[in-house]
Amino acid sequence: MEDDLGPRLLEAGFPAVVAMGSSVLNTSAMAFGSAFYAGLAAGRPVDAAMTEARGRLATAGVNRVDFGVPVLYLADPECLEA
Repeated sequence: MEDDLGPRLLEAGFPAVVAMGSSVLNTSAMAFGSAFYAGLAAGRPVDAAMTEARGRLATAGVNRVDFGVPVLYLADPECLEA
């Protein structure tokens, strides 16, 4: 969609953007954020942190289908796991 914030942030110069593709339960968003930022804090690349966080939602989330909602918009391949 043209109104999506993720692509507009990439156009503004952000190298990577993580967004929710649709609404999720608040508990799912908190579980995803916790796992995602823990991965980043541990030095993992953004795609690896994203994969781990989505995995947590798939295995331990209240609404396990929420694992498919987080979206990674990427403009800079340097953000990827080598």
